Amino acid sequence: MQLLYNDWVVQLKDKKQVVALIEVKPRSLFAPVVGGMDRLLLVINSDSEDQHIINLTFEDMRVQVRFIGFDNLKDALYQRLDSSWISWLQEGRLIYDKNKKVQKLKDQFFSLNADIFDQKLFVEFALFLKKYMESRQYLKTKNYLDSFNSVLQAIHHWARIQIIHDGLVPEVTVWEQVKEIDPAVHKLYHELVTTKEPLEKRIELVLLASEFSVMSRLEDSTRYLVSIMDEKQEPWSIEELMQHPRLKEYDIDLNLVLEKMAARDLVEALSVPVEGTVVKGFDDVLEGQMIRKYKIKK
Repeated sequence: MQLLYNDWVVQLKDKKQVVALIEVKPRSLFAPVVGGMDRLLLVINSDSEDQHIINLTFEDMRVQVRFIGFDNLKDALYQRLDSSWISWLQEGRLIYDKNKKVQKLKDQFFSLNADIFDQKLFVEFALFLKKYMESRQYLKTKNYLDSFNSVLQAIHHWARIQIIHDGLVPEVTVWEQVKEIDPAVHKLYHELVTTKEPLEKRIELVLLASEFSVMSRLEDSTRYLVSIMDEKQEPWSIEELMQHPRLKEYDIDLNLVLEKMAARDLVEALSVPVEGTVVKGFDDVLEGQMIRKYKIKK
């Protein structure tokens, strides 16, 4: 069984396009998920743009093999902040690494330099803010189950924010991590999901606590966005920011973040006359209108 698997791994190493191989085993209850298989093998290569997943069997050993291009791996880490890939890279064993490319990537990523720190913090904050605002709105309209669902996601992002503030990379098992880092957030989560208090009261408690804790860090949490807006002196439209190379990969509500920053006087919201073509084919109806733009306050 093992010999067959090892022989196949040797064949992979001989492929010129293979950059590295990472092996992940489910060693404990909190090990990274390996899709119900006995082992996960990550094949990082130089010329594959798409990800591929293949389940193989070596006698009675079940192995899931995931093929991914090196550039796509970097995107999974830096752009999408994919918790599964982060965990696999952190917990997996690097059994082959041509030119030490993946080891260098790991060292850089997990060092959490200032740029990466600000990027991760901003994305988690934006995701938190959307779910926080959703929960508040649902609560106002007495849609308690929807409010609960949103606040549950919000507190998860809050936990990840606390982990990042501690200089660490959030893992798949966030609540095991945050239990040591911030017991107060862990306790709030426990009370939200387990106590017998009325659902409305439990939601209100989390919203109130997160308003105080997370919103008080608004300036720190939006440094990444501010660094982008500092690239030019002119105000930005929402579409310009959404199409920026450092932002367009994220599925976040930038408008919500900008309006919150404007309310806290971190950015200035301006009404500027529409100039030129904003939306092709709609020049006539947009002419004379005022477009809302945003500028960093100096």
